Amino acid sequence: LAAGGTSIVFISHKLPEVVEIADRIVVMRRGRIITEAKRGSFDTASLARAMVSSRGGDDRDRTARPASRSQRTLLTIDNLTVAAGRIVAIVGVAGNGQRELLTRIADAARSRRVTVGFIPEDRTREALVGDMSIAENLALTAGTWKPADAARRARQLISLYSIRASGPHQLVRTLSGGNQQKVVLARELDRRPEIVLAAEPTRGLDVEAAAFVHGRIRDIADAGAAVVVVTSDVDEALALADTIHVIFRGATSKPHTPDEARELAGSLMAGLA
Repeated sequence: LAAGGTSIVFISHKLPEVVEIADRIVVMRRGRIITEAKRGSFDTASLARAMVSSRGGDDRDRTARPASRSQRTLLTIDNLTVAAGRIVAIVGVAGNGQRELLTRIADAARSRRVTVGFIPEDRTREALVGDMSIAENLALTAGTWKPADAARRARQLISLYSIRASGPHQLVRTLSGGNQQKVVLARELDRRPEIVLAAEPTRGLDVEAAAFVHGRIRDIADAGAAVVVVTSDVDEALALADTIHVIFRGATSKPHTPDEARELAGSLMAGLA
């Protein structure tokens, strides 16, 4: 097609394919062009480094959290250790087994009677009922339904989580994406779960909302919960995690420190290491 005059835009995380067929390679992150070059200027290793370089990304807080006093191991699955007070990030291109891994962790936790807070990737389809109110959505995990109690609790959580809403009876579908995510956070974290599973927790959020989500995730870990964050965003993993794994074709890498992951993540995500 290209030889016949057709212009082709090829979008892929499979770096050997990109290097093999592209005449010009553009690396993008967060909607910005990080770098671009003609054919032959990149090999797979240099392309992987460009994908996770710090150029062009927002400068989220990357200050390491102080070590938790409690690091009691709650679960061990494959190479993954889930420990109290620690944040583990699973980084990978979508479709490499992240959903299945989270399901295994949740099932293992519940079989041990460990309480789980779950922040799914798609809040509108998996976490919230749009035509129900904030109070009703917050009460979905409650054992009983008492409208007055639900409204009172919703008012408290709206204030605590800075949810911009007219009140507890506002329909969730009328909230912005960031405020919808805050409703999910409020419901799942207010229960003080022992393990929190968060899948792409800041996808589609603006910088302010993303920073709020990150802060709450750190807070719950500092309070002693074990946190597993699944993300396709290396910057997010570096900003949050004590330990980082890369998942590729259903297999998780050995654990890496954030400094190690900054160098290795691109290659591991592309299956080159």
